[in-house]
Amino acid sequence: MADKSKSFSPQTGRLNLLIMKSKGEVTTLSVSPVMLVVALLFTIIFIAVSVVVINKYFVLYFDHEELVATHHVTAQELHRLQSEFSYQSRIVLDYNKIVNAMNRADPQSGEDVTIPDSGELAPAEGPPTLTAPEAAASVSTLDDWAALFPNPSTPPEQRLNIEELRISGRNFSFQLVNESNDGKVDQGRLLMVFLAQDERGSSVLLPDPQFDINSPEANFNNGPGYNIRNSKQIAGQVDNVPPGSRIVEMMVVAKSNSGRVVLKKKVKPVG
Repeated sequence: MADKSKSFSPQTGRLNLLIMKSKGEVTTLSVSPVMLVVALLFTIIFIAVSVVVINKYFVLYFDHEELVATHHVTAQELHRLQSEFSYQSRIVLDYNKIVNAMNRADPQSGEDVTIPDSGELAPAEGPPTLTAPEAAASVSTLDDWAALFPNPSTPPEQRLNIEELRISGRNFSFQLVNESNDGKVDQGRLLMVFLAQDERGSSVLLPDPQFDINSPEANFNNGPGYNIRNSKQIAGQVDNVPPGSRIVEMMVVAKSNSGRVVLKKKVKPVG
């Protein structure tokens, strides 16, 4: 077996390590005290920096989680305010219709005043986007909703396409493809409306994310973003799908970061 012994040479100021092997061979290893001090300092500095980095990581991680929770609460509050504003806007619009109808009637003619049907006054489900009363409309089809937005320019600012829409219950996914082939990165956001039908043929429009489908000023900032050179998979869940209904179609409207509509497309699920 190898035998190790240490000695310190006062003449050279170096630490000598003698390693004797079982066959009688002796190996000398000489270490400078300066190197030992440098190695010790490096170890101390490395440990200190590692502790600081790990501490910063955990601080930033918990700050991020807190910001995410705050953003979620704020988005819900804005959604509530939007619903109230849209509801009040519809009341004002219906009230104006009633007043105009009464003003048009001749009190001396004895004819009954026809009051327009105000429809069902219910808070609108929508994202935090303010909608003027005159913008209220009745959207009943995917094409009606898409018609609220201008058509993409020719040629479009971005050449986007939707491929492989897949639906499984409330879950959906599709591939957003950049077809420009010019190496440029396309950036923007999407809004989607899904058409769900039951066995009797009754249908309902379901926006994703939640926003007022009657508003041409829908807030695209709440929709999923894209930053693609080739393609990106978009996936999510559709809220409020009625029991016994299935999603049969989807309409997508995309806006670039410059604010222009660059895609309007209606897609059916594959398979």
